[in-house]
Amino acid sequence: MSIAAPSLLEDMDALADALTSKDAGARIMGRAVASGWPERLQAWVESEMRAPRADRAEVLLALARLNVQIFASIAAACSVEQADRQLVELYIGAVSAEMPDHLRLCRKALERRAGR
Repeated sequence: MSIAAPSLLEDMDALADALTSKDAGARIMGRAVASGWPERLQAWVESEMRAPRADRAEVLLALARLNVQIFASIAAACSVEQADRQLVELYIGAVSAEMPDHLRLCRKALERRAGR
């Protein structure tokens, strides 16, 4: 099973646009893609999905928890405790705003790859 989703590395023009964007978040994400860690994460997730008795729901939950813990660790290091509620709201807002569109875009890309 491949979880390959659209990657900026597949479209060098899109990567260049991200790296030179006026949007600081787009530039940061472009640098993250260029670093190669998303591909390493993808390989790890795919190996977890192929593991004996793998449960996709458990892998997805573990991935979600890992993302939350990484965000929380970094947020704790660069903020004060009084900001915790706002940080939680920031994270929830980002998931609510970004995830539906990204799910849709990824599914379209997966369908194109499958020739559907």
